Amino acid sequence: MIYEDVTSAVWVATAIMTYNEYVRGKKNNSLNTENFYFKQPEIQKAAQQLCSKEVQNARISQWYNGDHQGSSYNFLRSNGMLRRLSYKNEFGGVKEIPVTLNHDDVIETDEGPKYIYELIEFVNNEYAQLMLKGNNSKVKSDIRFKEILDFLRDHGGEYYKSQDKIVDENQKKEMLDLRDLARNIGKEFVGVGHHFEHLGYTFDKITASKWLDGSGNGIRTYFWIELKDPQKSESPTSISIFAEKKDSQVRYRVSLEIKDSKCETKDYERHNQFLDILNPESTNFEYFVTFKSNQDPKIISADEVKSSIEKTKNREYHKLEIGRSFGYDQVLSMDNAQLLNAFSEAITELEPYYRKAVEDGTDEQTIAKEEVALNGTSPFEDRNIILYGPPGTGKTYNTVKYAVAIIENSSLKQIDQEVKDFGYNQVFDRYKGYKDKGQIAFTTFHQSYGYEEFIEGIKPVIDEEHTGEVKYSLESGVFKGFCDAASKLKVVTNNDNSDMISGNPTIWKISLEGAGDNHTKRECFRDNCIRIGWDHLPEQIEYETVCDSSTVRDMLLDFQDNMSIGDVVLSLYNKSTIDAIGIVTGEYIFDNSLGDYKRKRNVRWLATNIRENIYALNGNTNLTTRTLYKLNRINSSDLIEIIEKYQDNYTNTISVEREVKNYVFIIDEINRGNISKIFGELITLIEKSKRLGQEEELTAILPYSKKKFGVPDNVYILGTMNTADRSIALLDTALRRRFKFIEMMPQSGVLDSINVSDIKVSKLLDIINKRIEVLYDREHMIGHAYFMDLRDNPSIECLANIFKNSIIPLLQEYFYEDYNKIQLVLGDMNKIDELKFIKNTKVDSKLFGNISEIDADKDVYQINEEALLNSEAYVQVYEY
Repeated sequence: MIYEDVTSAVWVATAIMTYNEYVRGKKNNSLNTENFYFKQPEIQKAAQQLCSKEVQNARISQWYNGDHQGSSYNFLRSNGMLRRLSYKNEFGGVKEIPVTLNHDDVIETDEGPKYIYELIEFVNNEYAQLMLKGNNSKVKSDIRFKEILDFLRDHGGEYYKSQDKIVDENQKKEMLDLRDLARNIGKEFVGVGHHFEHLGYTFDKITASKWLDGSGNGIRTYFWIELKDPQKSESPTSISIFAEKKDSQVRYRVSLEIKDSKCETKDYERHNQFLDILNPESTNFEYFVTFKSNQDPKIISADEVKSSIEKTKNREYHKLEIGRSFGYDQVLSMDNAQLLNAFSEAITELEPYYRKAVEDGTDEQTIAKEEVALNGTSPFEDRNIILYGPPGTGKTYNTVKYAVAIIENSSLKQIDQEVKDFGYNQVFDRYKGYKDKGQIAFTTFHQSYGYEEFIEGIKPVIDEEHTGEVKYSLESGVFKGFCDAASKLKVVTNNDNSDMISGNPTIWKISLEGAGDNHTKRECFRDNCIRIGWDHLPEQIEYETVCDSSTVRDMLLDFQDNMSIGDVVLSLYNKSTIDAIGIVTGEYIFDNSLGDYKRKRNVRWLATNIRENIYALNGNTNLTTRTLYKLNRINSSDLIEIIEKYQDNYTNTISVEREVKNYVFIIDEINRGNISKIFGELITLIEKSKRLGQEEELTAILPYSKKKFGVPDNVYILGTMNTADRSIALLDTALRRRFKFIEMMPQSGVLDSINVSDIKVSKLLDIINKRIEVLYDREHMIGHAYFMDLRDNPSIECLANIFKNSIIPLLQEYFYEDYNKIQLVLGDMNKIDELKFIKNTKVDSKLFGNISEIDADKDVYQINEEALLNSEAYVQVYEY
């Protein structure tokens, strides 16, 4: 049995290994739960033998590992570097078995052929009972975790002298007792390492039990176990377990560590690769920074993490460790099994970062990226991107370049060079062209923006053509409509390559004379048409035509006027099943040559005399006997599998083509909307791995239409976010971890060529922003875009207008009209009154007459418009 999808292959391979191990243990009376943990390369190799596609290790270590934070399925469990199959309800029944499995497939085991459903029954019963019961093997119960910490607390850093150098017998005995105690404690600590050795790690026992410091004259203040992948044992990087004494306090610590004594510069560079995938906002690690070599690590606050990551990358800091610590009181509150389990959980969380830290640059992901570059595929691997920064830094401007680069599968560097060589308008014209074609859409989030505008909603519609009454219509929101367009399919004829289905046609259910088989239906299949009755009514139906009922009138109008060429018709067989699929190819006619059912349209049947159950596709809703109505829960993309399934049975002259062009959906001010209100349950669907066409694709049933909906893989979401409105700190966590953030800061260099009189505009902007950063923060700097009008009009009047209408109002907003700070930013404290942009004058003491309760001893401020037109006032902002 060879599988086309990796997910099924990995589950089946692990299930076979589990079943074979169970049979062996049963025969030998040696069932042991530890034997059901398998090495990841063993699972990968077994799965590869069952799969036509490449099975990457990441799927086993992360994607299918329910213990991993970013998992897509829950059918594997981790114990260090080993994996086992999860059993029934271990994750509450959620994603424990791939939905892609065919339960009637037959696979080979040591006991001969087995159906998949038999393996599932085994996993849900015998295997689950064994794992729940356990094998009565216990964690080594005599590891003295408390005593290890007690020893470090009482003796860590203490002086030690070899007994052969001591004359005094009492002192000699004291040193011998200390030595024996230290050795025993070292052995105890090695037992912790042995526990995790069973999980596929290796470690140096001698180093772990070492209790003397480097001088040989002192007791170490820590014990250290370095857990390593056996294939990476030469690397100085490890997942480390420490028992340590810091500032008279003792604790255990599990962290990602690099051993300094074995490191060269290249080792630190390799180790620090893990910082590239570290997102502090989506993890709950503690962070330990070593500022300089030979210093002890210090715990840092959450606010310091981002800057520490950058400084570690730049080697300003010696190293940054991530992990968990367990204080003395916490250790006392836990038994051995609980503490070792806590260690295991920390190790599991650290494992993906450890693997990244020991990458040598030739791994599967690196090769894949090189292939992407060679094949000319889109260099934008991230489907969701947010450009963020202070106002005026060109975020919206850059969305044009990003969107064009994504659609044209170009790099941003190529587009930037084009702008430099031929100007921005050339790129912007192409952007407008793609927008007109529907490949780019633009919206702006705001506080009242909701799910109904973005995904779908029920909206009032006035029937102006007929009654003028208000009706309610289910309408797609801008994002759902955009996704529908991006996932459109074409059914084309192979002989002339003409479109049969294109875009998003309406899907109609039609009853040809009724359900089941009948004479009229057979004629329609033979003659490539659809026919309905009510022959006694006029040939042309108007809204005012008296019909049997308003339902009949509406149905006839749909058939006559609202059905369009290119729409899809599904012929009713019974309440859950259709027996034909066709495409409307002709306009409405009333055919008097027919004996009955004279209302007619020509169709191209893609498949007839089939029996396809569409109950689930129709939102678990039965079809009704009404002659004609729209199937709003189904779209053309939903029919792909059915059309492909039956096309060869009926005709070999058609084929299905999927949309392959990239689409870009731009959301301006993304952080101003209520994300949970707008995206609703669909926030998960925008993840790259959950997109339609991916191995772990997900769909959701929409609450209004009851239709399945998923986000196509060719849709890129490009957002912008203004950091000055303070919303970035409150950004929805679910959104944060699903987007790549690209910072856009002021680029004063683009203003280098602009001089107004003797004013250096770039220098002016630089000094203003440096002062804002000190007095407020870097998120509230002023962008270069505010000054771009000076390129075409480098006059003092234009600069004065920018300051009066943009810069000063922005500063007033930033500093809540604290004019002292505004004066500091503008350098007014160093100017004479005539050159100050913000003038302050004392309040006239006679303003309120003789009323003493009013404190008139204060300054009032006003904008000095004369200074705004004086070039020296600007020069003195940066020359003082």
